[in-house]
Amino acid sequence: MGPVYDLMGKLIQEGVASQQKFSVDPRPVDKNVPANFLQKLIFNKIMYATQESYEKQLAHKEDTISFFKELTERQQKELEKAEAVSSDYLHRIDTKNQQLLEAYSEIRQLNTEMMKMVSSNADDMKGMIERFFRLTDAHTAEVKALTQK
Repeated sequence: MGPVYDLMGKLIQEGVASQQKFSVDPRPVDKNVPANFLQKLIFNKIMYATQESYEKQLAHKEDTISFFKELTERQQKELEKAEAVSSDYLHRIDTKNQQLLEAYSEIRQLNTEMMKMVSSNADDMKGMIERFFRLTDAHTAEVKALTQK
């Protein structure tokens, strides 16, 4: 049983706790339970020879319980802080995403308007170029006519 007591001491010292309830509470056979000499010798002198130190470990049980209660409260507070930070972060991301979507929508609208203007200007340019060539052709014909006289 020595290793059990050593392990229990380390667990208490390190503040280790289980999420599920359990017991490692071995106690010597009750003195009122009939036992022969060999059973008493094995239980009292061999198996539970370190019972006294184990009883001291159990006395620290209340300290351990209050430690775990305090630890749980601290963890809960930290969890609440983390949730608040996470919620704030997600809200900021949602706001930024909304702003990006609005900007993208404006860009698409401006792009559509710009394409209409380019198309309109292209039609105007086409008309201007056609006029330029007609004028150039007419001017060239006049120059030829004048130079041939």
